[in-house]
Amino acid sequence: MRLKGVVMCVTAVSLILGGCRDTAQQKADVTVSADTAEPEEQEAAEEENSYYEMKIPADEAQVLSEAAVQAAKSYKDLLLQARKNNSKGDVLSMDTVAALVKKMGSQGYAALDNRNRENMENYQLVEKFLASQEQKEQAAISVYRIHDNGGMDKTDFTSDDTGAVTVTVTILDWNKKQEPYVTDMVRYKAWKWEYTKKGYLFFERFIPDGMEADGTDAIRVLPLDEELRKMCEEYIEPIGYEANNLFLVEWDEENFQQVNFNDLYDFLYRIDQGSLPDSSRYPNGIGGSEFEDLIEKYFSIPLEQLRQQAGYNSQTDTYPWTQIAGSNSAVWTEMDPEVVDARDNGDGTITMTVDVVSPQLRSDKLFTHHVTVRRADDEDGFLYVSNTLEPGGQVPPYTPRTAAGQ
Repeated sequence: MRLKGVVMCVTAVSLILGGCRDTAQQKADVTVSADTAEPEEQEAAEEENSYYEMKIPADEAQVLSEAAVQAAKSYKDLLLQARKNNSKGDVLSMDTVAALVKKMGSQGYAALDNRNRENMENYQLVEKFLASQEQKEQAAISVYRIHDNGGMDKTDFTSDDTGAVTVTVTILDWNKKQEPYVTDMVRYKAWKWEYTKKGYLFFERFIPDGMEADGTDAIRVLPLDEELRKMCEEYIEPIGYEANNLFLVEWDEENFQQVNFNDLYDFLYRIDQGSLPDSSRYPNGIGGSEFEDLIEKYFSIPLEQLRQQAGYNSQTDTYPWTQIAGSNSAVWTEMDPEVVDARDNGDGTITMTVDVVSPQLRSDKLFTHHVTVRRADDEDGFLYVSNTLEPGGQVPPYTPRTAAGQ
């Protein structure tokens, strides 16, 4: 899970489309004038520019728009009912998003959510396309990705007899009359393209220097075991890898020394309360009992050790704490966890193997770590027991927000 306010979410596709809204002057920097270029230069320039943006004929754009609207209508009734019952505003629950994905799947679409948290419906269609593309055959496939606001991306992949892939992304939202409409459309030739053995499709749009955008994107094609997905959603995603170091260092119940509990507090708070802490409540730090009760709910750590490690101030009965901000929580790269295996240890604990995916680096295994948790006797709650890192991975550096005498 990524900390993005909650959720998660400037998506890879929205970032891809960011380039479309850059200024005309920026576009001019990567375009050679047809009036001044030699034919060979013009052809080369057009080829280079195609990795950033290609023209879409008006009649074809109309067909693409109509297809996207028609696809969205396949889950309209379900979406409207969910919105009617939704108390969280425009943000839909993952259960609702999953239901919308399955609804599209039942209509024959290759569909998933835009964060790869749900298995793709009808993924075999995409596998067939990828096999044809690898053989340098002409082929095409449409993939539909539903957002947690009910919007949708329709991504059309078309391959030619050279193996090159053209990507057309149609962005769709819902208007005030609860009707689907197209908000944007972009086409480009895939600058980079890779399908991994684990079933990840990484593709990238070329972004010229100076443009504030990220052209990378990733789609998980092959399904994951549903139980493993649930474990990831419960134990790993709520903590993640941004603005805390719980899964970036090794520790166990005998040695918590490397864990920054002050920075971790925000994420445990969100598990409990559903939102991040309100900084106005903690102008001078977090109250002793409030901090300790929350940490001890998820970790078996002696109180004196916690107080010493987390910088407890006995005079004010507080722990130091710094609110998460853009200036103190920058991440090296976007990182998404996937639980790929789980082992019941027979002593009430479960050890999960977690692969970290980085769309920006086109890696489905940036690094791997093993997290052990202990379920409570009544199955209501759990404790984090340990985290170990496999050697050879690219574990990002971590800079603490809160220095607490570690």
